[in-house]
Amino acid sequence: MASSISQELDPYFLSVPYAKRWDLFQPTIRSLYVDNNRNVTDVARIMKEDYKFSALEHQYKYYLKKWNLTKSVPKEKKEAAVTALGKRVRDDSTSTTVIKYKGGEIDKKRLRRHIVELERTHKKCMAVLCSGGNTFIRWNLPYRAFSSSASAAANHRSPYWITDSTPSDISVVSPTANRIGGSPFINDPSLSDAPSPTVLVLRGKFQRERTDLFLGGDHEKLLQRMDKREKMTLTTWLYQFWLFSFKTAKYWGVGPRNWTSDILEFDRYRDKISPSLSNTPNFNGEIPATPGSSAAIGVIGESLDSNRHPAQLCRWAIHANIGVYYSGTSSPGSVYSEGLSDSEDSESGESESEDWENGDLDTRDPDTWKRWPANRNRTNFAKKLKAALKNNLFSNIRASDLPITTTSLTEAAKTSSSALLMECFGFAIMTRNPKLFWKILPKIETTVVQNSHFYPLHLATSFLDGSKTCCNILDALMNHMGICNSVRKLFINDRGHTVLDNLMMAILKSHTSCPPVTVDDSFKDMNHWSGEEVDICGRWDADSPCVRSHLAEGKASIPIGWKHMFCHTSVQTICHCIGRIFGPSYAPKIDTPSGLFMKHCQNCGHKLQLLPLHSLVLVAFHLAQSGCEDENLFGILAVLVCLLANGANPLDRAAISMKALRGQDNAYECSHELLEPIDIADKIPSTLMSSWASDARLGWDIFCSVLRYAGNERRSGEIKTRSSANTLNRGDGFSAFLEYGSDSDVDMDERRDDEDESEAEMETDSPVCDHDQLNNNFYGRSDVVGKLWAAVQTELLTYRRLEVGNSWLSSNFDMLSLLDGIPLGFVSLPLLENDMMNPFCRCGRFINVLDEACVCVDEACSHYFSNMEDWERSAYIVIPESGM
Repeated sequence: MASSISQELDPYFLSVPYAKRWDLFQPTIRSLYVDNNRNVTDVARIMKEDYKFSALEHQYKYYLKKWNLTKSVPKEKKEAAVTALGKRVRDDSTSTTVIKYKGGEIDKKRLRRHIVELERTHKKCMAVLCSGGNTFIRWNLPYRAFSSSASAAANHRSPYWITDSTPSDISVVSPTANRIGGSPFINDPSLSDAPSPTVLVLRGKFQRERTDLFLGGDHEKLLQRMDKREKMTLTTWLYQFWLFSFKTAKYWGVGPRNWTSDILEFDRYRDKISPSLSNTPNFNGEIPATPGSSAAIGVIGESLDSNRHPAQLCRWAIHANIGVYYSGTSSPGSVYSEGLSDSEDSESGESESEDWENGDLDTRDPDTWKRWPANRNRTNFAKKLKAALKNNLFSNIRASDLPITTTSLTEAAKTSSSALLMECFGFAIMTRNPKLFWKILPKIETTVVQNSHFYPLHLATSFLDGSKTCCNILDALMNHMGICNSVRKLFINDRGHTVLDNLMMAILKSHTSCPPVTVDDSFKDMNHWSGEEVDICGRWDADSPCVRSHLAEGKASIPIGWKHMFCHTSVQTICHCIGRIFGPSYAPKIDTPSGLFMKHCQNCGHKLQLLPLHSLVLVAFHLAQSGCEDENLFGILAVLVCLLANGANPLDRAAISMKALRGQDNAYECSHELLEPIDIADKIPSTLMSSWASDARLGWDIFCSVLRYAGNERRSGEIKTRSSANTLNRGDGFSAFLEYGSDSDVDMDERRDDEDESEAEMETDSPVCDHDQLNNNFYGRSDVVGKLWAAVQTELLTYRRLEVGNSWLSSNFDMLSLLDGIPLGFVSLPLLENDMMNPFCRCGRFINVLDEACVCVDEACSHYFSNMEDWERSAYIVIPESGM
């Protein structure tokens, strides 16, 4: 107060000693020199004329240096200033905040020039898609469903997630926000409210940075750097592109040639309003829509499909010795290569500005769709995706409203042909369209697959379809990924899950209420299984109206009410896939450790990793505990017998802690022990089983009985082997070496072969089947497992539940008789007693068949008794290539 009064009485500080007047005039000098950009000569003149303060230029330079006042802003300070602006600039703000450096305002023109120069330098770098084929195929959920999934964990982070703190010499003054209307998606700014040049430049910079994060595959950081509205816009648009790509791939060759936003009906299946979003700043409560549409002006009605549920009755595929696909209804799989040019690496033919008209076509009725003309407008799938990114006709969101730039996406798609081809291949696998799949498969470079984070075998087993393709896609991948691209290397993905693990997860996601965390602690925040939008028995697909309506309600996971028990269609698909994986000579080891249910001892840190049969026991438990109504565990019994028939060893032990599996272990003692698969089953408390239905309890008892018998049978064989080996008096390894001698003509490999043959003859009195000679599988000598496997295959080939209320099992497969017979070493089933099956080997494989892993009904049955000739629900498909 005293200083202000004294300044009013003496505005020029004439009564103050000269040396002290410098400090009193510092704000004025700083304003002239820094804010008004005056040079020292002008400052000295103005101070003398207007403030009666006389000083020489060298005196001003001395004090300017003393006060640390400078007009030049170092590059790193400009970067800090731009970062500080980025924390505060809103997309609906028309002016920037005031940035000061060492007390002086930084000229916005300087900042703009700095940003423009950075952008000019960046443009010299070519935009590319990250390798791995997961830039687009992972965005399979609309915004609200995405927000409830683990992928949206970044929703709970700061919307401006930037770790760098603002330097102490950079200060920020935020003006009152001047907002543009209620939503940038609906209202265009007026001229008076137009964003300032600095705001526009900043938005462009941030858009480019976000685009770089997206193209680089750093999607988590991208989400962390966006607010809710930006996430909503981007995830909605990416889902729309995903659905466009999915539809285009699924129906490649038939129906609409160009899936526009109207045909895709995005306004009809818009996300319902979320209460949490309505409280978001600057959010008007709507998902972006095309201006002028009913959705764009706020009319959000209930979806016509909001109460629709899928049918409970399965569909199924029937392998047959035919050359083409047949189905009772139109299917994309019915289109093969009749004259359609579809070169994925040719740029000739149709341009990217192709005609996007579909003519007179009922886009909601696939049964009426026709095949594309053979010689009209040649194109390929990759070009379709590039054209869509460029013209944006698939979306009802304007490209200018996106927080990333589609121009860079289009450029990246053009320059990254290999990465885009992997995306195309991924969509072909997910949509199970044989025509498109076989067009792209030969063009996949093996080195690209192996050096990427793309796992085609896992993708195929995440999107299984037992109603149209069964195991055929997986079989093609196993046989055509190339000699250099080892299937064994692709067998385990970056999460440590094997392809067999993926099949186990397919069972749980399709037929139980188990969340993903059940099988892997790293899934603790996830409530959506990979691929659950596609039903394994053909009752819904990712583009089905019921699925789209469900996702629009913000629900990422398929409800248990849609699912049913582990049915024959699903069981057959899983078993066929197991045969595809472990049948070839180049197959991975069937006893490769599982990545499911893995724990670590809290006391000693030991990794507690299960083997496949251990994991299968836990899957069986969860089927009984959390499965669907009427679950009888026939399916998991079939999978057990299938694994045994393919060489799985029930005697292999693994370090397991039952307490850790139940989440009851501690850091003070080790609770793990070496257990066989049957030991896990024996340790499950009876109190948990008391609530199971009688069918599930019966199925569990039979499952355990078969597993126990298989273990005892193999243990008995090994005891005989050891006893016989002792009578030969071969001694230990060192004695054996001395016996054969270093100069013997018989090498160690030949010795091992002789031992294997001797052991094979001693393990059982039964003759060894021909198949056993190929893989040295013990259960090629097991009469019980062989009969069970033959009976299981026949049951799957001949019976389906045709009406709701019908039995899930035929009368030819009596589960109760197995419970009495297995412990005694015999199998009593009507299929065997009534001679309903053709001759089969001791290992359970049928004789004289085209494909032992995928038997046809006429090859298994002595006479025809199948009930599966429902032409509306069945599809005849070719026998996989490996069996031809």
